[in-house]
Amino acid sequence: MFSFIMQGFWDYFQVLTLILFIGLAILWFFFNKYRSHFSKKILWIMGIIIIIIGIFLSIYAIPDNSAMFGVVFIFFGVFVLPLRNLLADIKSKSIESNSKILNEDRDESVYDHSISKSKEIIHKGKNYKANQRYQKAIDAFVKVISINPNSDASAESWFELGEINLIRNRVPEALKCYKRAVEIKPNYSDALERINEVKQKLKDIKNEKN
Repeated sequence: MFSFIMQGFWDYFQVLTLILFIGLAILWFFFNKYRSHFSKKILWIMGIIIIIIGIFLSIYAIPDNSAMFGVVFIFFGVFVLPLRNLLADIKSKSIESNSKILNEDRDESVYDHSISKSKEIIHKGKNYKANQRYQKAIDAFVKVISINPNSDASAESWFELGEINLIRNRVPEALKCYKRAVEIKPNYSDALERINEVKQKLKDIKNEKN
């Protein structure tokens, strides 16, 4: 009698275990399909539980001659193949991260090159200005501004354009250039000093006319 009860309980337990296994397997495949919305820890824990239950069913619920086949089938079908998707996600994120680093390095290299190029052009522009080749100097400074309009090099170029306008006695135009330099670089002391000088000069010109 006791043996019969235990056998019935064992059969009932096997059925419940099988139902649990199928339910977990379905849930796991569903979670894996939409794995981007779920924590990978949940997938790993569920996968391990499914393997344990699968091995148990393979040994006790499947005939002995197919036990090994059941273990292999469950291991590869339920865990290893979906695991490949998880590893692919990790690899994809790693590639994306490396690509981002490479892009940042490339952008930094381009930026450094533009700074170096701007300094070289400014140097040429100053030489043109010193030799009174003003149009050549203007072209050089305008080129620097076009490379990176909001850089320190651009602020320096605006200042130099102001100097050329001041030499040519184009005082209002010079003031605009100095102000533009300060807009880009607020602490530009030379430009701030020039602004005060030019404002005073404009004031003196106005008084002379009156």
